[in-house]
Amino acid sequence: MTTTPPEALLPTTDPQESRGFPVRRDPRDAGSAGAAATFLSEVAGLGRFHKIGVVEDLATGRTWCLQSDEGASLGGTNLAPAPLFQWLAGIQADVATRIVAAARRRGIALDRLHVGVSQGFASQGSFAKGEAVAHVYGFDWDVDLAGASVDRATADALVDEALAASPAVAVMRDAVEGRFALRTNGRRTPLDGALPEWDDASLEDPVRRYATIPAADPRPFEQVFRFVPGDAPPAGAQERIATHSSTDASNSPVGFTVDARGDVDLATGLLHTSTGLPEMSSDRWVITSDPSGQLAPSPLALVAIGSAFCYHTQLSRYVNVRKLDLRNSGLAQLTTYEPGAPDDLGTGAAHPIRTEMFLNGGEDEAATRSLLQVAANTCYVHRAMGVEVEMTSDVSLLSGAGR
Repeated sequence: MTTTPPEALLPTTDPQESRGFPVRRDPRDAGSAGAAATFLSEVAGLGRFHKIGVVEDLATGRTWCLQSDEGASLGGTNLAPAPLFQWLAGIQADVATRIVAAARRRGIALDRLHVGVSQGFASQGSFAKGEAVAHVYGFDWDVDLAGASVDRATADALVDEALAASPAVAVMRDAVEGRFALRTNGRRTPLDGALPEWDDASLEDPVRRYATIPAADPRPFEQVFRFVPGDAPPAGAQERIATHSSTDASNSPVGFTVDARGDVDLATGLLHTSTGLPEMSSDRWVITSDPSGQLAPSPLALVAIGSAFCYHTQLSRYVNVRKLDLRNSGLAQLTTYEPGAPDDLGTGAAHPIRTEMFLNGGEDEAATRSLLQVAANTCYVHRAMGVEVEMTSDVSLLSGAGR
């Protein structure tokens, strides 16, 4: 088995470009406010947990090349943020952006807006035996606002409106099963009821599609990912890491928490979201997003690519654990969010994630079909979409705000 990627998929040596850069700008009109936004996410492995992905907003053509990895404590090389970091940072930024839009619609000037969210996850059962199942727990939001005309009732109304409008929140609030398609060595492989089937899937294997990675757009852009090393690890971190990293866990759920938080730059609209595993490490990644998708990926682009990275990571993890004869697996995924416009305040709608997996190597179709199901069972994002996730929100007025 080889994990060596095609040379064209290797990242550049520039630390900024290798973590995230725009590869194309298309002048097409984004469409009217309220229209659904569909993202094409394509992922290929670079070795172990390290992955490269291309995410394109099909309405605007804005495309970003990003990477994903896991921290060294979990067996990764920590070259880029983990999938759940990117996914949760996108959700946090989407809600924050819509709070700003709700305030603007009311003619309210905000002086400061800080949004934080945390979510619990767990894995139960033996990963090595293919019996593991992911669990997802509630979203806990904390929002701090300041503004001369913001009182308690207004602050609560702004947050409620943003949470209702965010399609990223909708996929957590409303249970929606994903759709899947599989190709084994280029042949369409029926799923035979193992997972809900995406019957008309016709995407292209990213490993074959990208003979070359498009060059970075020469215009200025923000550094998308920035690593912030922490100090001493939290108490009990090593024990949690050892348990979480085990591939043969007990029947008791092994849990962890991911959080994402940060202020909105009210002058530029940019968001710099700090995210990490607060119970396991004091290290953080700061992820920059731009609601327009111009200077950094949009929040929904981060949600989309985070979903794709998460599924590919779980599949690759099982390939490594079982030493399966598969190489250069590619994933292409369509994710639709409604409303797509970041300043639209309609009711957010959930749409199924459509995933097409391309597996190449010496394994037969029975093995690749089983692998697809194992990945779906252990991918935290796909599990989160399949259940109704409870949410809490704690809204606070900062000093100087109305009462």
